[in-house]
Amino acid sequence: SELKNDGEMTQGFHWDEFHEAGKYILSRLEDEKYSHEVLDNIYKYTGDFFDFSEEIIKSDLKIKTNKELALLLEKFIDLFLEVASWGVLISIVEYEHEMLSKKVKNVLNKKISNQHLDIALEDLFQLLTTNFRKTYIVKERDDLLEIAKVVADNKKWKKIFSKKFNEIVLGVIRIPELEISLISHLEKYKWLSYGFEGPLSTLTDVINSLVELIKKNPHQLEKDINTNEANIKQRQDEWLEKIKLDEKELHLIWLAKEFGFSKAFRKDIEYHSYYAYDLLVGEIGRRFGFDSHRGRYLSGEELVEILYNKKEVDQNLINERIKLCVYACEGANTKLLIGKEAEIYDKHLEKEELDRNIFELFGQCACKGKARGRVKIVLDQKDYNKFQAHDILVSYSTNPNMLSLMKISKAIITDMGGVTCHAAIVSRELNTPCVIGTKNATKVLQDGDLVEVDAEKGIVKIIKNDS
Repeated sequence: SELKNDGEMTQGFHWDEFHEAGKYILSRLEDEKYSHEVLDNIYKYTGDFFDFSEEIIKSDLKIKTNKELALLLEKFIDLFLEVASWGVLISIVEYEHEMLSKKVKNVLNKKISNQHLDIALEDLFQLLTTNFRKTYIVKERDDLLEIAKVVADNKKWKKIFSKKFNEIVLGVIRIPELEISLISHLEKYKWLSYGFEGPLSTLTDVINSLVELIKKNPHQLEKDINTNEANIKQRQDEWLEKIKLDEKELHLIWLAKEFGFSKAFRKDIEYHSYYAYDLLVGEIGRRFGFDSHRGRYLSGEELVEILYNKKEVDQNLINERIKLCVYACEGANTKLLIGKEAEIYDKHLEKEELDRNIFELFGQCACKGKARGRVKIVLDQKDYNKFQAHDILVSYSTNPNMLSLMKISKAIITDMGGVTCHAAIVSRELNTPCVIGTKNATKVLQDGDLVEVDAEKGIVKIIKNDS
């Protein structure tokens, strides 16, 4: 089930059924032919979906007829379902129970034990499942790094970046060549942090990221990135040769490596599509009296019926759904609950009790490293403004909306997530220490708490609680 409460969404599952589904899917994915079919379809439909979403973004939707908008919406829904249907397979296998990761770790742990290898299990797992193909997040970083190198080589431009941030922004605007290159970069990647409902990245966000790259010395950073990648590739080959995996074991490693990347790549494409969807819904709403946010509480099928004049917009219904609604799947049946029915359903969901006498949190290592700093709890967009560079980001789970914060965070801590979750993938790409799956970090920690993050061991130690 999914529960929406004034824009905030909570997911709940029948864990036994979910677990059984995960076991079945993993057994199918262990067949090489089927797993390659799944991966091929993920990339086929994500490519089609990206191209179609880009077509919507670049279209003048105002001149489209209602029928043309309906046809765009119907095709959008079809492509979304194809992408989600293939992509969700790995999510079910990994979500919460982390079946594939645990199976791979079990294989590696036996190799370490039997051969008396001098390497920690988490280190070997991360090493062998690192994928060097580039998501859009990495592509964006690399492109911005090129701009940072140009700035670093220009004494006049570089001098601007030693000032306060407001002065940096004014300085950039006064240099047309630099401003144009940053605006071009923004146009190419502004959707990357859009998430489910925006906002788009701004020029200020791009400049903020550029400042951090310049502080790190972009030429040296590029060398470090390339050297680190080359070292990891070499170590991958060495360890694969050393532990001598059979074909079945190699396939499991391949699954974790390729499907982890495909999930990250698919999410990039989906968030690009949500931007396109909001433009489409925004235009429909302009004609029928609602904004894109309210339009998100109407199903795609309902929007199509509205465009074909088969259904009228019920503003009261939208208000009820915004207040509280539950989308529940019981077996093969689905239902959308609002009002009293939704409240009753919500009350019957299991709520986890919290032990507040906690001084250490335990989770999984998503990206190795250690950090010490002040916590900022970020649950939604209203929390973004309080986050400062080098704070430690704590959230239920991260999403692309938080990308600008993740880029400047000292470390990342999440309640939820496995090794293919957003926080895990992005933290690796940014090389930021990250501990995932702590269960209750957002409830135990408070803004301003001083913590030590040991992502090597998956431990968060509370040094001082300012409350």
